[in-house]
Amino acid sequence: MKNLAVIATALAFSLVGCSHNDNVQQLDAKEFNKMIANGQVQLVDVRTSEEYAAGHIGYAINIDVQQPDFTQMATARLDKASPVYIYCRSGRRSATAAKLLVAQGYTIVNLQGGIEAWQHHKLPLTH
Repeated sequence: MKNLAVIATALAFSLVGCSHNDNVQQLDAKEFNKMIANGQVQLVDVRTSEEYAAGHIGYAINIDVQQPDFTQMATARLDKASPVYIYCRSGRRSATAAKLLVAQGYTIVNLQGGIEAWQHHKLPLTH
């Protein structure tokens, strides 16, 4: 039973792994909204193009983390000198994107709970 608790704890930490990285900051929807409000940050939606078209946050650009060329597309479009604000639907894909981008030298700000949390707080989407 003790081993099961250790395994469950390790699994939980692996699912939120990027939250313990100094180059990844996790923000709730309200704080994330405040940080991007001026429109002067790099904002990336890492969901599919179909999900993006159905509704996204303001001026976000779409770079699908599930595409094999994600890293190349991101490095071609993003500036390493400024933080990159990212989100997905629930947080899982943005955690993957954060790990990939941190490995390339980026500093990441991740929307905790993804666009689901954003919508829960009744924050606006663009279509």
